[in-house]
Amino acid sequence: MSTETFHHKLDFTGLSLEKAGTPEWERVRAQMMEVVANKQNWFEAVYDGVAPELREALFGRTMKELFALPADVKMRNTSNKPHHGYIGQFPGLDYEALSVFDAHLVEGTRSFTELMWPEGNPSFCDTVHSVGRQLSELEKMVRRMLLESLGVVKHLDRQNSELTFGLRMAKYGTLTSQEATVVLSPHVDETTVTLVVQHKVAGLQVLTADGEWLTVPLSPNSYPVMIGQALQGWSNGRLNAKRHRVLVGGGETRYSVIFGSHPKDDVMVQVPEELVDEEHPLIYKPFGYLSFVNFSHSEEGMKSDDSLKAYCGVQVDEAGA
Repeated sequence: MSTETFHHKLDFTGLSLEKAGTPEWERVRAQMMEVVANKQNWFEAVYDGVAPELREALFGRTMKELFALPADVKMRNTSNKPHHGYIGQFPGLDYEALSVFDAHLVEGTRSFTELMWPEGNPSFCDTVHSVGRQLSELEKMVRRMLLESLGVVKHLDRQNSELTFGLRMAKYGTLTSQEATVVLSPHVDETTVTLVVQHKVAGLQVLTADGEWLTVPLSPNSYPVMIGQALQGWSNGRLNAKRHRVLVGGGETRYSVIFGSHPKDDVMVQVPEELVDEEHPLIYKPFGYLSFVNFSHSEEGMKSDDSLKAYCGVQVDEAGA
């Protein structure tokens, strides 16, 4: 049996960035670093920023309205990065996803809304923006705690200026078979930090240190949090991306939201000098996020067990080992 359990549920209720340094903040940060020290690299964040009625509006109306649009309309959602725009139309697989860029900003959600509904859809826009803004606050708290624990919080303002947020809405259709099926194969995210919002139908599984797949339970007020490859590279491997997958079995359509921070296209991800020393030699060379994502989805990148290391890993002789 896996030694990884669900007691790593961190309570962010009542917390905000303005409370950094308070006893409540320090308590949650200590719990977070216990998770990281154990190499689990994921936890559930209990968070009251997204009101229950807002969450219900997102899944009960807004997402269903979006996925009911004609395929040619949804395909307007394009991106210069693979899998960052519309995903779907796979033979034999009822899976679709659309991404809202700059989801924390009114301009970002308005641009996406007008792309889907040129005549406008204020209710959709307001709901998605409200969710994106609140989740961005949780992401910023998580990331600040991580940087504080690494002793590099002085880099937070610059990192904030170099990141943006994407909100991806996903739909997993019902299956003819009742047997559980892997819909999204095992992978790590290219993000800095990923938050997942599940609703009514479970499916997210994380790979434990023991090599077992652990199903993340449903919760009306918590959000699985996982470290992505961009933060793994930036932290010089002090933090590591979490491998996960999505498993669904017939009966009900599954909706979920994936909210992630990631470097802007023109940003070079570079390890702070404080995170390189004799005990922690440089692991990753500076890399551009856009070029890294393109590599990850190339034939060479997809064949690699570790696309980050394959793309920008320091060779043994270069590290002086």
